[in-house]
Amino acid sequence: MGVDMNWQMYCRLYIINEMLFGQSREQIQIMQRDMGMQLSIDEENCYILLTGVKKTEYSQRLNLDRSHFVELVFAHLRAFLDELAQQERFDYQLGVLNYDYSKRIIIIISPHRTRFDPLPCARRISNMLDEQYRKAGVKNPYFSNIMAVSDRIESYAQMQAEFGKLMHLHDLAFFHRTSQPLTQEMMNERRIPYSMVEAERMIEDFANAVYRQETELSEKLLHQL
Repeated sequence: MGVDMNWQMYCRLYIINEMLFGQSREQIQIMQRDMGMQLSIDEENCYILLTGVKKTEYSQRLNLDRSHFVELVFAHLRAFLDELAQQERFDYQLGVLNYDYSKRIIIIISPHRTRFDPLPCARRISNMLDEQYRKAGVKNPYFSNIMAVSDRIESYAQMQAEFGKLMHLHDLAFFHRTSQPLTQEMMNERRIPYSMVEAERMIEDFANAVYRQETELSEKLLHQL
């Protein structure tokens, strides 16, 4: 039974990665048929949540290892999502990105109703993950459990394009140092006007801080940039 459950889990993770990184809908259907499973994804009404950090950040700056990640994702997070899905009436698929050297987590939410705001659920998930990272002993002041939330997806053809935008949004969200989930609309509202003169001054200050090996100041200036 355990082997069969692990096989199904790995198959789901593989199919989700293939779906988000370029496979056609027909190929995904063939994979599901060959592997004897059906993903709980409503292609005409779903949202993608992207959270987590790059693998180098996870292992080198946070000093977390594979066992931490497995426990976080496949024990705490899955149990939390099971309960949340019942309360908020949605299906979900949980995935882990394998193709970009990351420790980033994918959650695809398919609500049972047309009118659905994913942000309240995203906030609850993000808060839960923050708590788990704290329990693991994460004390890095520049760490935030970043979460990016896609727009509503209404067709399979949108899936890969929206995921590409989501990856970019997740990278940008890092510089806002907030654990509160962000959408593209929210990010646009947060954009800060700047001048090239000010940017050049900050770059010079950053270079000088790096030269003097002032790590804390360097990180602060980098985030400001």
